[in-house]
Amino acid sequence: MTVDAAQAIIALVALFVTFASLILGGTKWMIVRMEQRMDRRFVDSETRWDARFARAEERWEARFARSESRLAERFEQVDKRFEQVDKRFEQVDKRFEQVDKRFEQVDKRFEQIDHRLVALDEEIRGVHDSLSDVKVALARLEGPHPPFLIARG
Repeated sequence: MTVDAAQAIIALVALFVTFASLILGGTKWMIVRMEQRMDRRFVDSETRWDARFARAEERWEARFARSESRLAERFEQVDKRFEQVDKRFEQVDKRFEQVDKRFEQVDKRFEQIDHRLVALDEEIRGVHDSLSDVKVALARLEGPHPPFLIARG
């Protein structure tokens, strides 16, 4: 090999090494740049996701607080209604006591009326007996009547 050929081969090897180092350097630069971009994006996406989770958590806490306050208000309303129902039951109990007293009074009156009716019935029987006696006496005074007489005059 001649010197020119050796210099050409050396130049080619130098050129090859230069291009290889250039390509490897560019590849390394691109990989580092991609890593930095990925890190920034990861940090950005992590902060975004953290913010989303924080907002979602705040929303759920707010909903829970609202539902808890509504539930507490509803329980208060139910408690008030139960108190009203208790008061009404007390009123109903008092009215039932009054009704029981009135029924006792009515029962006493019915007993009194029963005694009066029994006495009146006895009087009516006595009057009926005396009227029957009067009718029999009157029939004896009038004398005999023909049978099947429609009109008496």
